[in-house]
Amino acid sequence: MTRIADAGLTIVAEVAQGYRADWAKELALVDLAAAAGADAIKFQLLHGGELLTADHPLCGHVESLELAPERWADVADRAASEGIALFVDVFGRRGLEIAAEVGSAAVKVHASDMLNEPLLREIATSPVPRVLLSAGGAEAGEIEEAAALLPGKQLTLILGFQAYPTTIEDNALRRLSGLHALLPETELGFADHTAQEDPVALWLPGLAVALGATYVEKHLTMAQVLQDPDHQSALDPDRFAGFVANMRAAEAALGSSSTRADEMSEAEAAYRLGMKRHVVAADDLKGGTRLEPEHLALMRAPEPPADVLLRLDDALGRVLDGDAPKDSPLGESRLR
Repeated sequence: MTRIADAGLTIVAEVAQGYRADWAKELALVDLAAAAGADAIKFQLLHGGELLTADHPLCGHVESLELAPERWADVADRAASEGIALFVDVFGRRGLEIAAEVGSAAVKVHASDMLNEPLLREIATSPVPRVLLSAGGAEAGEIEEAAALLPGKQLTLILGFQAYPTTIEDNALRRLSGLHALLPETELGFADHTAQEDPVALWLPGLAVALGATYVEKHLTMAQVLQDPDHQSALDPDRFAGFVANMRAAEAALGSSSTRADEMSEAEAAYRLGMKRHVVAADDLKGGTRLEPEHLALMRAPEPPADVLLRLDDALGRVLDGDAPKDSPLGESRLR
């Protein structure tokens, strides 16, 4: 069972094109992502002719990234054995077919394809259950149209874009509120592309979590010296593990999903019980005493019972059941 089955915050090690199909680096990256505590790993599943024109300067680069279907099957098997989910970006029918064949848990609609209606319709009919929609560079109407073409899919709408790297102010995290208003039933996510050397890179997505994101992407690289694609915003495995720890802490700090103003943790409830003034006996009182104002005081008492009264009005006029020495706290169970 993958970690993502536990729900809560999903932390994704974004590899994109960083696997460079020249050796079995893709398997090593799965191992590193799992060891760092990621819930999922995501690759771009690229094929020549699906994204770029033949005269595009990066056409040869994309072709060099192609992996045979059996190697993607190996990636899926390794992810399953490591207990993390496999996600892939797809850019055409062949990539989508392979994603379905290897059991990818999600496919991502890259910013390139938010207006690609034929591909969106094919994704809608695919067996892949989850679709990640990139909101980077997409207008509100385009997002709504794309979502409408994907009925029945579990959708995650992801803010963020790669500017090699993206500056802090360009993240515009408050847009998450606007995206929630646009598609209120859709999960929110954030894809962080902060410069890897900036200390902010280790905690910035925690702000997105506080604003409602339950999905976070961060680029992972084996080593900066390799200068793999997207290395400008990628963390090495040790720093990625620190990033994961920070995100788990951010999620924990948010507490439960309740928005009630008086929702308390056990620790806060214990603080409340000990901090409040308690209704105590103002003098030695005999059992059967009908309580009057002169019999009572509001004081902090050590180790008050869980049912201790906090308001004088809750005790006045009631009868004491058993003797109560001076300063003893009066709980609901001691009165009738």
